[in-house]
Amino acid sequence: MGGVPVSGSVADNYQYWRDHGEEWASEYAKRKTWMVLYHIQELMLTEYVLRHAKALQRPLRVLEFGCGVGRHLFNLSRLPNVDVHGYDQSASMTSGMLAWADTEWFASHVQVGAPTGRLPYEDGEFDIVYSA
Repeated sequence: MGGVPVSGSVADNYQYWRDHGEEWASEYAKRKTWMVLYHIQELMLTEYVLRHAKALQRPLRVLEFGCGVGRHLFNLSRLPNVDVHGYDQSASMTSGMLAWADTEWFASHVQVGAPTGRLPYEDGEFDIVYSA
C-alpha cells in the first residue's frame, strides 16, 4: 500500500481510530474546557450552516465526512431547517453519539464504512459536505 503501514485490511492510522474511538468523546469534552479554538470552530460552522439553511424552502441537507463522536453533528442537529448526517470509518468512535442521540436518529443519520473510496450516497444528495 505505497509504504503505508497496514494492520489487517486498513492502514494503522485508521485502525487506531477503530480501536480507540470511544475514548475520544471524553477527550474532546476535556479539550473544550481550555481550547477556545474548539468553540470558534463550532460557532463558525453553525453560522455557515444557518445562513445556508435560511435561504432554502426545504431542510438543508448536510453531511460531515469523518464525523467521529459527533461533536459537530450534535450542534447542527439542533438547528432549524437542517437535516444533518454523518459518515465515519470507526464504529467505536461513532458509538460516542449515543450519549446524546437516540438509537433511531443514529441509525437513520450516521453511516460507518470504508475510510476511502466512494461514499454510500447519491450524487447531489447533500447541499453541504464538510470535514473538520
